[in-house]
Amino acid sequence: MRAARGWISAGLIFAFALGVLTSPVCSQIQEGETQEYAALYNHLGNVLFQAGLEEDALRYYNISIQVDANFSEPWNNKGVVFYRLDSPAEALESFEKACELDAKDGAAWQNQGFVLVRIGMTSQGEEAIQEARRLGAPAVSEPVLTTERREIVLMPTRSEDGEDNLSTYDAARKHSLQGNSFYRRGFLNYSLISFEQARLTDPSSPDAWNNKGLILARLGLYEEAIECYDMAAELDELSPLPWCNMADSLYRMGRNDEALERLDRAKELDDKSPALWNEMGVILSGMGRDDEALDCFVQSMELDLYYPPSWNNKGVMLARRGAYDDAVTCFRNALHLNGGFSEAWYNGGLALAAVGVTENSEKSFEMARSLGFEPDSHEYILVSQPSLMGESSRQIVGAAKDAPGFGCFFALLGLILIAKRRR
Repeated sequence: MRAARGWISAGLIFAFALGVLTSPVCSQIQEGETQEYAALYNHLGNVLFQAGLEEDALRYYNISIQVDANFSEPWNNKGVVFYRLDSPAEALESFEKACELDAKDGAAWQNQGFVLVRIGMTSQGEEAIQEARRLGAPAVSEPVLTTERREIVLMPTRSEDGEDNLSTYDAARKHSLQGNSFYRRGFLNYSLISFEQARLTDPSSPDAWNNKGLILARLGLYEEAIECYDMAAELDELSPLPWCNMADSLYRMGRNDEALERLDRAKELDDKSPALWNEMGVILSGMGRDDEALDCFVQSMELDLYYPPSWNNKGVMLARRGAYDDAVTCFRNALHLNGGFSEAWYNGGLALAAVGVTENSEKSFEMARSLGFEPDSHEYILVSQPSLMGESSRQIVGAAKDAPGFGCFFALLGLILIAKRRR
């Protein structure tokens, strides 16, 4: 078991290093050093900030400034980040620079006024706020971003042979596939940037809208995610995936009836999706309808026997009924399909503890913790799996959690050893 954890850790470190070296930040700063791309970097910083990723946003604002030091917007927006991070001195410096570069930027003057008042320079702060009012800035209660006033120029997306000859569709798809790759490795920040670039490249791409929504949902921004899913559903009227993903976000917001309505719409389009039936089971269980939920998980498995969430969730239903041996088998099957499935490790630990196999139970909990899973309570965990568009649902099951390479192999080896010891 120690070996498994060691290989998982090594794999995660490798994935992190690979992600940093191939991130949109590193690759693009080398390619796009002309001033015309400053607005793009500023926009991407805004997207990250609005998603609650302040430090990532700061990096993109700094790149925008590096590309064009006379562009006022990233200076203002950098100040907003510093203000949010409780660094008033750096915030004030940034807002002052923004006002120096664009004396008519009312938002920057108002933001500067907020900082001055915060650090006790009340009279100077009130003067700055009055200047903002004179310039027509609307009254707000805290510093705000400066939205894009300069046209966003996209960087060329090159084909495999290095030529700038990709169609709009192919360029957007390349960004989306890069986003999918980052998502599978757990880099939500980089995947969000890739999907946003796909959306900017081709605003009619349902993949880009859906996948951006999935990242926003992972960050807890469910309303914003639903807006993206709505757009994806409008652009691709035949795909059930945006409707399933919408249902998941509504369920997490406690709007179960609305979630089931979205799933009914998805079923009209394609009732052969294992993810759809799994999602319906999770929602029904959340409404206290466990018998119906179990039927849904069984239906999901009949459609795809290799879909890990359904095995996990069937195991939860069985454990709740006291059928712990059968539940352990379900969790074991889920882990056979995905060795980095942290919830299945945890649920397996609970089921093993219930039948008195304490040592193996602790090892399962240990494995779940090593994969970064720290539950709030000792309860079985159901798993729903919103789906990326552009890839099959099976490809991204357990995305951002899979133990790479040898880590998965040794995780499975550890599971086999646990099973043997129990016998």
